[in-house]
Amino acid sequence: MVGTDRSETAEQAVQWAAAFAERYEAELFVVQVIQPQNPTTTKYGAAESTRAAAANEELAIHVQQLAGERGHALVILDANPAMAIVRAAEQEAIDVLVVGNVGMAGRKEFLLGNVPNRISHNARCTVIIVNTQSSSYLANDTMQTIISSAEPPPIEPRLAARGGHIAAVMAKHGLKGLFGRADEQIATDRRRQQAKRLRAALEELGPTFSKLGQILSTRPDLLPAEYIHKGSGLPKNGAYFTGY
Repeated sequence: MVGTDRSETAEQAVQWAAAFAERYEAELFVVQVIQPQNPTTTKYGAAESTRAAAANEELAIHVQQLAGERGHALVILDANPAMAIVRAAEQEAIDVLVVGNVGMAGRKEFLLGNVPNRISHNARCTVIIVNTQSSSYLANDTMQTIISSAEPPPIEPRLAARGGHIAAVMAKHGLKGLFGRADEQIATDRRRQQAKRLRAALEELGPTFSKLGQILSTRPDLLPAEYIHKGSGLPKNGAYFTGY
């Protein structure tokens, strides 16, 4: 399944998903969510429903051109596009959900939660986020060349040195296994100690990493509860990873 708003960038994700589905001879579901502006019980709401039906017919033609009988089009009226796509994926028992990354780069979007971010955090299936900020994916005819074109550029020496420094600081604070696979059996007090060590490491790495820690402390969906302390008397700029 791939989500689209029928924009040019979203179409890149649709094309990527179509190539992926064709390679594995899989069914392709293309879902478009239209956010209603009026209650369905009003005449304006009824007009929106009519437009959604027309959009569904148009999308169905497009999907059939992409995937033939394997293609399926879904147009949904919902005020919450991210969760509408997640629910559609669950209803259709989707194995892989594809979404474009437009809107994920900005700090504001990271804090508020954009559609791709919310999908990736709420979907129960595998989620693939496609780089739709570049048209390079569409220049290839096969899935193999699509994948190979995404190879990262060489790392600059100064970035490699900075990466080595970050790794050394993390190792010094005993954070080698911190970002590994979560172990549900890990003791709460151990998580608290890890939180303290992570905070010390981020502060040693400088203001940018300290700010990152403050941002992460507002995201309970990313970190365990032991890493986030909401007690009284904390600085306004955010005391984070206190290991209370």
